[in-house]
Amino acid sequence: MKEPEDRERHEREETYQIKDARGEEYCIRKARKEDLEAVAEIERRSIPDPWSRKGFAEALGRPEVIFLVAEKEAERREIAGYCVLYTAADEGEIPTIAVDFGSRRRGIAAKLLCTVFAEAKKSGVKRVYLEARQSNAGALALYESCGFVVDGKRPGFYSNPKEDAVLLHRELSALEGAVLLHRELSATENTADARADR
Repeated sequence: MKEPEDRERHEREETYQIKDARGEEYCIRKARKEDLEAVAEIERRSIPDPWSRKGFAEALGRPEVIFLVAEKEAERREIAGYCVLYTAADEGEIPTIAVDFGSRRRGIAAKLLCTVFAEAKKSGVKRVYLEARQSNAGALALYESCGFVVDGKRPGFYSNPKEDAVLLHRELSALEGAVLLHRELSATENTADARADR
């Protein structure tokens, strides 16, 4: 049971209300300690070389880290996906993002990315980097639909199995706060989700 102070803090936290491609309601918000088990489980099922629960716990609450989750509004308020972004000066890097199998292909990953962009922009970030497996066509299509451009490849970057990484970046200078965020979230309503292998 949450203490009254915890409930009040959670109520004050900024959240983004979204709908997936099927019209189901979600909120995107900062991750909390109680989300870690669900996040680590989605990661384990989604990514060949997953972060541990400890890795997510270490990222939680660090001032240079933006760690967001998408939570279903109905039923048991389950975590449907998450995104982690590390910031340094005016740059950011996304080391991991994933959506649970049952919630994929509904636009949730795209909306998580749009929300991370808006939060990163508030922190002064101007450019975001990430990489994906060369074979992960779905993730690459998702990233390109969200404004990332390909910079090149890093040979043999991934293990389990060994594979090249495609390097991408996205400029944030065109983002203009909440108004454009709303427009981007609406525009990605029908964007297909895909597993985003690191």
